[in-house]
Amino acid sequence: MDKLQANQEQRSSEPRPHMLKRWFASVPEADRKYMTVPKSFRKARHKPVQKGYIARALDVIYKRVPIIEFLKTYEFKKNAAADLVAGLAATGLHFTQGLAYAIMAGLPPWLGMVSTILPVLIYMIFGSSPHTSIGTNAIASIMIGDMLLEPSLKARMLAASEGGMPYVHLVVNNSSETLNGMNATAASYTLSLESSKGYMDQRIALVSGATLYIGIMFFLMAIFRIGFLMTYLSQSFMSGFTTGVAVHIFSSQIALALGLKLPPSEGFGKLLPSKFDVKSIGVVELGFHAPIMPAMFPVGPLLLYALQIALVTFFLNISVVKILARRNGYEIDENIELNAYGMCNILPAFFSILPASVAPPRASLLSAMGAKTTMNGVSTFVIMLALVFYFGQFFESCPKAVLGSMIMVAMKDLLKQMTCLPKLWKVNKNDFTI
Repeated sequence: MDKLQANQEQRSSEPRPHMLKRWFASVPEADRKYMTVPKSFRKARHKPVQKGYIARALDVIYKRVPIIEFLKTYEFKKNAAADLVAGLAATGLHFTQGLAYAIMAGLPPWLGMVSTILPVLIYMIFGSSPHTSIGTNAIASIMIGDMLLEPSLKARMLAASEGGMPYVHLVVNNSSETLNGMNATAASYTLSLESSKGYMDQRIALVSGATLYIGIMFFLMAIFRIGFLMTYLSQSFMSGFTTGVAVHIFSSQIALALGLKLPPSEGFGKLLPSKFDVKSIGVVELGFHAPIMPAMFPVGPLLLYALQIALVTFFLNISVVKILARRNGYEIDENIELNAYGMCNILPAFFSILPASVAPPRASLLSAMGAKTTMNGVSTFVIMLALVFYFGQFFESCPKAVLGSMIMVAMKDLLKQMTCLPKLWKVNKNDFTI
């Protein structure tokens, strides 16, 4: 007992540990207690730094003109070769599709070639996707052809043909030529108002007017940031939409590609229109035509068809670009793309072009060829210039069936997406139905 009492006395004699009592408070409470800050200063702390007008303008330019950033960070040794080769490969499709889609819309073949040059150059400046090669598009051409059959537009074309110099279709020794403003005094010929120069000029002006309206609509969609709509579209919708487009394009070329029955032949040579009655491309005019003022009237039909084409190409363009972006591991800004599509239609509309749009075969080819940046358009632009100003004349005897076959083959990658249908059926039947 004495021992226990001694131990207690020893512990009581030892110094007790110092207990520090601290006051816990949040930062605002501590500030109010120890550091009184004027209200004006506290409010100013949370205000974002205001940029000047010039800085804000530069931010908008950098965002809307992506080529500035591309040029700053472009790795020439690493990317130049891939962009060059990919652009050259895409040029082959640009040229053949341009010719075919112009004919599909009932327009001269040269217009299809010209419809590639300016949009490719403009997209390099304003576009952001390295796998977009903008130019002619089959769906847009088909819809343009339907637009030109509208009664009020057709009446306007016929009115423009009155008093115009006709094109005389002359047939001599089973070969045909087109003579502008000449009297055919030999053999047989056909003449109609629809073959007059005024008729075709008005036809081209109406197409340019629709292209201008489409560009304005794209530009307004970019301003109002309509690109957010693509957030609500599932992968199955985008795949199904592009596959449906591929089926439509493929089926539209069947009659052109398989409409001929040729007798077997042997030996080296080529198909001659005079011998086998093979329909060829015909005359391909060289160079650019002088700028024109697009036809803005009648406003109703032009706006209606322009709206339809703009909506269809909007969903098609963004669907294709997003699929390729996901496949190649990068992201895109839909509103930047819409701005680029608007510029690619507004400015070239004064140079007689078809509506500029993404073509799934060209986009897939650029992805497969490993394009790195939008600078792949440089080689496409240069080669297409050479074709428009000189080499295009050597393709006048090319059979239309060849163009149709090439377009059908180009659809194979998109048609392969049908193999995803069994998987979609197991995952979600609603997506399968879409």
